[in-house]
Amino acid sequence: MFTRREAFTLLALGVAAAAAMGVAAFERSRDEQGLPNLRAPLDLNRATWQELELLPDFGPTLAHAVIEHRIRHGSFARVEDLRAVPGMTDRLYRFALPEVTVDGEGR
Repeated sequence: MFTRREAFTLLALGVAAAAAMGVAAFERSRDEQGLPNLRAPLDLNRATWQELELLPDFGPTLAHAVIEHRIRHGSFARVEDLRAVPGMTDRLYRFALPEVTVDGEGR
């Protein structure tokens, strides 16, 4: 028999393992369905509006503004150029910064 503490520890480990397997299965299913996997930074010069829309607090309007800016002004040279997109606030920029890149630009 297990002590109460041992039983609780085993239960906690089981729950953690199940959660980890669920996350892995979810990510695999997203990849298999061709859905964007936002674990890796999103390249601003290659991203579709659907992918951009998934960035924190972006939504369809700002995603389209990024695409429109890219069409009118050419490729982004660096991530900081995202600030020139109409509707881009400092807050949105800070949320997007860890999620985006430009042609593999490191941060």
